[in-house]
Amino acid sequence: MVITVTPTPTVLCRVIKTLSSLFCFTLVIRLLSPVSGQGSLLHPLESVYLLGLIPVAITCEVVFPLSPWQQRFPFLPLLATSVYCSVGVCYSFLRLYVSLLQQEAKPKQM
Repeated sequence: MVITVTPTPTVLCRVIKTLSSLFCFTLVIRLLSPVSGQGSLLHPLESVYLLGLIPVAITCEVVFPLSPWQQRFPFLPLLATSVYCSVGVCYSFLRLYVSLLQQEAKPKQM
């Protein structure tokens, strides 16, 4: 049995992914907006990282399919996305560990 991919599901899939991303970004912006004088919840490095997702997505979805590397290296967009996201995940875990180690030890109450 051969499964063929038609352009309609591909376009529909991209539209759904785009709408989902826009919805998630608006929720994140609402949740992370500064609360009356507390400042931003994101560090500048984190903001730069999140903004860097835009060029990665554009490169993987628009630039790479038009490049001559598409036939020789079809795995390159997935590799670039995976490496970029793994850097963010590693940073998040390191930041979590640092914040947990810097907390004051509170005695347990029984």
